[in-house]
Amino acid sequence: MPVLKQHWLESSMCKVAELSLDEGWADRVNHDALTENYLHHIDLVAQAGYRNLIQFSGNRRDMNPAEGMQNYETGLRRILDAAEERGVVLHMELLNSRVNHPDYLFDATILGVDLCRGIRSCNFKLLYDIYHIPFHDCLGHDHTAGNPMRCAPRFLVVTPDAHKILSGGEPHGRQHALRRDRRRIGDQRRISRKGADREGAEGAAS
Repeated sequence: MPVLKQHWLESSMCKVAELSLDEGWADRVNHDALTENYLHHIDLVAQAGYRNLIQFSGNRRDMNPAEGMQNYETGLRRILDAAEERGVVLHMELLNSRVNHPDYLFDATILGVDLCRGIRSCNFKLLYDIYHIPFHDCLGHDHTAGNPMRCAPRFLVVTPDAHKILSGGEPHGRQHALRRDRRRIGDQRRISRKGADREGAEGAAS
């Protein structure tokens, strides 16, 4: 983390507190080691001025999802107060178990959402990877939009290969919400012109 700061870099998602992708919070055997690791790294993340720290459920190992979810919640509550006090958000990543991570427990959106509902904390969220999720969820169409202004003129580039990954080889649609709003588009053009003028001035000065 100090190396990133030296070079004016930000970390959007911090890691290394986890044991492995296979050994996570869904197995009580891992709770003591994970608790020690995460309490330490929550402090490191907060001290560095970052906000997000990744987690993994680990493998199923013949347990049913309800048992794994209860185990996860029990373990997480050992570190949740510390995360809330330090302003660190814990993100559990959903991974596909069909191709890349056989036996991974939390492999579908509904499982992660149910876990969030049980924990009920703004400091626990899901890391939603658009590569992993469509392997298990019934996605037929991706609808994207700007945020916080839904129809902000932004662009999303998706290659044919990405379409194939997202759809699992099935026909798949993608739509980006964009409303013709002369005022917003005009504001965006002015911002773009200002940026170009500033870069030009800096280039001339150098």
